[in-house]
Amino acid sequence: MDLLRRFLRLLCVGGFAGTVVVDAIRHLSPPDSQLKVDSLYHAGHGASHVTRLHRYDHSGMDVFLEREAVWHNDWDSKDSPFSFMQSGLEHDHSFIQLSTAQMDALNVHQHVALKQTVARLASRANSSTFIRSKMEKYEAHAELLARASPQAMAAIQQSANEHTGLHNGRAVTGLSSLSSQYVGPIGVGTKMKKGMPGEESNIWCVFDTGSTNLWVSSDLCEEGPCAKEDRKRYNHTESMTFRYPEKSSTLTVHFGTGTLIGPQGVDDLHVGPFTVYNQTFAMIKNEDGSVFDQVPFEGILGLAFPAMSANKVRPFFDTVIDQKGLEHNEFAVYFSKDTPSANAIFWGGVDNRFFNGPIEYFPVTDPYYWALDLHSFKIGKECLFGPGCAAAAAGTASSRLPDEGKENPGSPYAIVDTGTTYFTAEEGLFDEIMERIPAATCRDLSDQSHPSIVWTLKNAAGGLKDFIFTKEMYMTQRGEGSGANCSPAFMKINVPKKHGPAMLFGEVFLRSYYAVFDRGDGSDSVARVGFAPALHSKDLYGNLKELTHSQPSFEETRQALRSKLRQMSAQVEVTDGTPSRSTHHLRNGSQNA
Repeated sequence: MDLLRRFLRLLCVGGFAGTVVVDAIRHLSPPDSQLKVDSLYHAGHGASHVTRLHRYDHSGMDVFLEREAVWHNDWDSKDSPFSFMQSGLEHDHSFIQLSTAQMDALNVHQHVALKQTVARLASRANSSTFIRSKMEKYEAHAELLARASPQAMAAIQQSANEHTGLHNGRAVTGLSSLSSQYVGPIGVGTKMKKGMPGEESNIWCVFDTGSTNLWVSSDLCEEGPCAKEDRKRYNHTESMTFRYPEKSSTLTVHFGTGTLIGPQGVDDLHVGPFTVYNQTFAMIKNEDGSVFDQVPFEGILGLAFPAMSANKVRPFFDTVIDQKGLEHNEFAVYFSKDTPSANAIFWGGVDNRFFNGPIEYFPVTDPYYWALDLHSFKIGKECLFGPGCAAAAAGTASSRLPDEGKENPGSPYAIVDTGTTYFTAEEGLFDEIMERIPAATCRDLSDQSHPSIVWTLKNAAGGLKDFIFTKEMYMTQRGEGSGANCSPAFMKINVPKKHGPAMLFGEVFLRSYYAVFDRGDGSDSVARVGFAPALHSKDLYGNLKELTHSQPSFEETRQALRSKLRQMSAQVEVTDGTPSRSTHHLRNGSQNA
């Protein structure tokens, strides 16, 4: 029976085959084990709606808009001025491609982290030969990172504190130049348009599984990045369905190098064809930090659990669940490897064309983050972390006990976070990873110097599943030809002890795996995440274009905004030298779009 099931899995080529295999396994299983099969694999039901997301990688607004233009032009046509994937990241390389800004930030982060490790080791009295040898290795690796990104070195001192640790329970990298932001449109509020009710504003949000609260740029913002003329803002005074909550409150949240401040409001949200009624969210009044100048977003839509929610506000997806907005309480994410405009979130189901084989489920064991039990982490044959490491019981220097510093002893976690770009490791383990798979010139990498790394997770049936990443899947490349440099896609992040220790699976992982975030009946205890290998092809991106053809582009929403501003300017009336109300609102950043 097991051999037959394995054979059926090998037949999977994605799409329809994935569902066929699950049905076959269910049919071949005895009655008492069919329930386990149902809980282990996704049933294959389709999504109710698809929202296309754009990956903003800090290459600048001009590049952002050019990539959107590439997507919306007929890139299949021979006469098109754009070739397929042109203006995206280079896709003819063996290793992970990131933007120059992200590579600069990653190299700075790793350089600073290694320098801190060297300083910590040097402070030890009577350091052994073994410790001195480690210091020399870390120093050499840090200097290579410095040479690999000379433009970034001027920012080292400023970045040293900004890009390490956590703040308010989540990774501080969420909105820094280290991480990509996946942005897409949502509608907020209700306003009559041509005699029919429609959304008051259409804004572009960051979709983030690593946070919970919902933030919306609003007319309350009168200065700073959120008051820029090219930014959309929700006008609560013009929404027919807006109200203040019974208990007023102002939220303050830190996201990496920036801070958001604003009062709470209640209104309806629109995602494609479905509406979420009476959702509480924070109206952005103040944006402090240069990060908000750099990132073209007007909100943050958190998709984590209620336990993380500030002021115990019911999160967006919990409202969807309570109102039975979807037939299935789940959403899935697809991240393209090479086309920044070809990413998506699937609401209420999946699209079998975007992955290969059945989606296998893993239970969430700490429903604060989307946190799964991590059995082990290995580099080559050496097990470094987790209860699956045989050497852990002996307390060897190269293996870490899962209970070190943890308030709730048990397995460490793998946290799935769309708001983080890289893999992460905590202090100590990060140093060991950098020692074993260090930065190097790309031409010098080999399977011996940089072997495969393996995460082993415990699935919904209690079995173990390996996720194997070769050097091409975990090393980032910067530069061309023989001068290209490669760095491991790892950051140092210390997860709060109450929810750790943990390693984060960010964008780099999700480029390789289609992921389903499933809340089941809505209770935290049945939450799970499903994975299947993601597929990438020109035809597939064509499918995504068809699925989301009615979704306005970022530039189209900006054109509508500029048109509205021109209309407002044309309506300005001046009486006795006093500006009209419309002039006053325009000068103070209120945009009724």
